[in-house]
Amino acid sequence: MPASAVTARPTSLSAQAPAPWGRPEAQPTGSWSSLIWSTRAATQSSGSGGPDPLGAISGNVGTTANLLDAARAHGWRRFVLVSTGSVFGRLTDPARPILEDEPAAPQNVYSTTKHAAEMLTRMYRSEYGLSASAVRVSWVFGPPVISEDPTRGPIPSYLVRALRGEAIREGGADFAASFTYVADVAAALLAAIAAGELRHPVYHFGHGVNFTAGEVAEAVRQAVPGAVIALAGGTEPWTRYTGLRGPLAGGRFFQDTGFAPAHALQAGIAAYADWMRRAFDAASEEADDPGKGPS
Repeated sequence: MPASAVTARPTSLSAQAPAPWGRPEAQPTGSWSSLIWSTRAATQSSGSGGPDPLGAISGNVGTTANLLDAARAHGWRRFVLVSTGSVFGRLTDPARPILEDEPAAPQNVYSTTKHAAEMLTRMYRSEYGLSASAVRVSWVFGPPVISEDPTRGPIPSYLVRALRGEAIREGGADFAASFTYVADVAAALLAAIAAGELRHPVYHFGHGVNFTAGEVAEAVRQAVPGAVIALAGGTEPWTRYTGLRGPLAGGRFFQDTGFAPAHALQAGIAAYADWMRRAFDAASEEADDPGKGPS
């Protein structure tokens, strides 16, 4: 290919930061002495290669690098990177728990860029003494997601359809994942910020077990009385969009923060159903009275 046919694309990490605090010279002040940072999901799903690999690198790796350097330069108390179980995409045995010291095995754009962000976090910790750690979470569910998109997994899909009164008859009862309720994840990240010391560069947060789609269906039936969900065996449709893997496991997070998930699967789905029901009711009221607007 002749050089004249090649179009250069900017690759400056600082130039592509999506927010002012992604640039080291635009450091946060005051209450920003600690930061929880979640890189963006730049691909359609954890099973997708994604349409924009350079965008994923810029958002997930470049912005993380800028924030870490801001933390180094301005003496932030703590930096917590929100990472993902997707970095173990090549570990496909759902019955085998994955501990924190398991070597990462990413398999696509999303998981590779997330692991790269983890490596940067570890480097700033070891080279510059920054109190920086990655907290991996998996299959987070709950508000504000209202979606039947299969890449979101069975929980929102079953709830949306059940609350609409649709009967669900399909396969997938044997699909399994380590679902974690969003309120627990938020509280865990705040616990990581508040901890006196984070002794490790990587933590896993979750229940330490996988839950099957069959168990999810039973919890949805309890949360939505009258819901009809009849599942056949197998892992599809879910494994058309994502792979199976073992649950994130390990005791580091509880040892250093004293925090564990507060919501069992059933309780998390019940809380999510209550929230989604209120959201549906509010949308219906707004549709009936457009001039009223959201309350």
